[in-house]
Amino acid sequence: MIHNFHGMRKIKPSDKLLVQLQELNRETAKGNVEWEILYSTTEYNQLSEKKTRTIEGETYTVDECFVSYFTHYYPTDFLLITYEEILTGPTETKTTNLVFQPPLGIRYLDLDALASYAIDADQILIYQIHQLWTTILERKKNQAPEIHLEAETRI
Repeated sequence: MIHNFHGMRKIKPSDKLLVQLQELNRETAKGNVEWEILYSTTEYNQLSEKKTRTIEGETYTVDECFVSYFTHYYPTDFLLITYEEILTGPTETKTTNLVFQPPLGIRYLDLDALASYAIDADQILIYQIHQLWTTILERKKNQAPEIHLEAETRI
């Protein structure tokens, strides 16, 4: 938490983002937000093409997923990039979620390029991003013209 010289709590970037996401989710559900979404995943790759990682003697299959959310809805353009890593092992699945808010010119789906734009994301923020993703997919399923979704396979 950050305090100013009067001792009052300043809004963290993740708090501001949470409020933006809640509003964007409401407005997206109403069809008022035009989205450009890029979805890049290893999920549908052949098992032999996927990376593996060994942790404490257990071998996990690694799936990665990036989603880039862009809209002109706010007074300034809104860009959010999320990354999810899913480790699937013989007895359990582990996930890691990262959230980035880079400048508009940086839309690389690369962790090294995005690292300095990471947002401290708690479970509430991750949940709200998931809600927005679900709303966008529901609108796309209903052939909403304001949702532009491009999917690509990661190697």
